[in-house]
Amino acid sequence: MTLPAGTWLTGPRLDRLATALQTIGANVPGVPRETAVRRIWRKCGGSHEESEQLLNLLASLNLFHVDEDSVRRANSGNPVVRGLRSGDYRPLGLTIIRAGLFSDQARALLEIGNMDAEGDLICLPRIAQSVAPQLVGLLSRWPEFQSRPLVCVPSNVVGELETVWALRMVEASEPSWISNRRRIGQRAELYSFQRERSITQNPSSIAWVSQDSDSFGWDIEDRTTAPYRRIEVKGSGAACPAFFLSQNEWNQAARYGSNYEVQFWGSIDLQREQANEYASLRAAGFPIVISDIRAKITTGEWDATPVQWRIARN
Repeated sequence: MTLPAGTWLTGPRLDRLATALQTIGANVPGVPRETAVRRIWRKCGGSHEESEQLLNLLASLNLFHVDEDSVRRANSGNPVVRGLRSGDYRPLGLTIIRAGLFSDQARALLEIGNMDAEGDLICLPRIAQSVAPQLVGLLSRWPEFQSRPLVCVPSNVVGELETVWALRMVEASEPSWISNRRRIGQRAELYSFQRERSITQNPSSIAWVSQDSDSFGWDIEDRTTAPYRRIEVKGSGAACPAFFLSQNEWNQAARYGSNYEVQFWGSIDLQREQANEYASLRAAGFPIVISDIRAKITTGEWDATPVQWRIARN
């Protein structure tokens, strides 16, 4: 199940989403799906189709738990509901932002805005509204957000936007086993991208090049050094550092030597919320960083095993 484009989540739909989340309880085993849709429609209005979309979005955000034909509020949805009942939209907003729903608008807002001395993002209201209308509408629910005379996004929210601004969505048409493998890989790349941006003085010098093409033989470039650091990222649901290199990646590792490194992220769980998992994995010692991997294989620190043969007619 994929998330809709950020442009879909207008202000009225955001309010309906908040209402829909509060409409379905957390009691096991939940309610039949059709009953849930009907309850949402009665509370929120709009069309039956939109009520289905609201339910699907809440499930994609891991705020609803959908099991076969039953629907109930997930445990992760309970603190969001408590916030909404006290008039606080921030827990819901952070969940939406961290899911990457506004990734394109966040990227545009970060590119056109300027950082002040406190780390707040400042830009003209008409420009912010033109490049990120739905995101600005969501951020306006933050008490510390300022919309006039200049748009001012507080530094703690800017930090959240920077973790997801280049997030790429999974294609819905992929078989689930391919989709899960790709999502683990993309999540690992996202974590390395965030790590590299967080430890450099110039975050704009960190480029996620595999977003443009997968032919380079690496995923991320650190352009603060000459020559560039080239970073190939590997991810796994297992903790043990074992991974595959393509022939192209193997060749690039030989070509760039100490300027080519592998970053391995293990124990990735797609059910965990990304921001929390990132912090947890960093505390657990990930990523494992292997620079000049060909040299380390030669010295015996790492082991490489050929796993396939290419056969061609003479």
